[in-house]
Amino acid sequence: MAVLSSCKKEVEQEDQNRNISSISALPVKVTDFISSNYPSLSISGVVYHKNEVPAYNITLRDAQQLTFDAAGNFTGHRPIFFSQSTNNSIDAKYTFSGDPAEFAPSMIRAVEFLPMNIGQYVQETFPDYHLLGAGIQNTCSMGNVYILLMEMDKANHMELLFSLSGDYLGRANQVPYELAPKHVTDLILAAFKGFSPGKAYIEINLEGGETLFALFLSNSKTDLIVFINPDGSLICYQEFI
Repeated sequence: MAVLSSCKKEVEQEDQNRNISSISALPVKVTDFISSNYPSLSISGVVYHKNEVPAYNITLRDAQQLTFDAAGNFTGHRPIFFSQSTNNSIDAKYTFSGDPAEFAPSMIRAVEFLPMNIGQYVQETFPDYHLLGAGIQNTCSMGNVYILLMEMDKANHMELLFSLSGDYLGRANQVPYELAPKHVTDLILAAFKGFSPGKAYIEINLEGGETLFALFLSNSKTDLIVFINPDGSLICYQEFI
């Protein structure tokens, strides 16, 4: 999520740790997996990360981003957001600085792939806001969701969540961690020993009136995103790569 992503810790020396790669350089296991599971979607971007744990990030034509390890084994989804107004795509860790001619077409298609009812809802409900970016994120709490980053002006931003069929799910807001409810911080301390929270957490205000909490945690090896119920019980958690 864009708001969620803003809580993610910065990655040092990111440019030295990633290469924009060609499709032909992908392991066969990667292309076979995509052909089998996403037969109607082509690959629009490839980035290889040379971090402590090397990985491929593959962007598909509909803006989904899949992650694979160096051997080509599928490891999950990664959130990615595409800007309508620039030649950069904004994701959890960095802004792409690749050839705009390579990435701009996929960004345009990504926005166009939004269901029509999403655009209608936004125009009718938030006429003073404009779309900064859109993307798909896989979450352990809600499955795959569309994320829309909206802006009225520099001081007023918001993030909207929609199902893949275009139904409005809710709104995400960033809140300083020191304001988190005690039952939420108590769960983090008890269930995730050795992890440190980020400077902010996310309140996800769902359409039905319920509020979920999402928190970023990290240690020296792993980054997690944790989803928590209003009563402080754990919904689920997943690695954030």
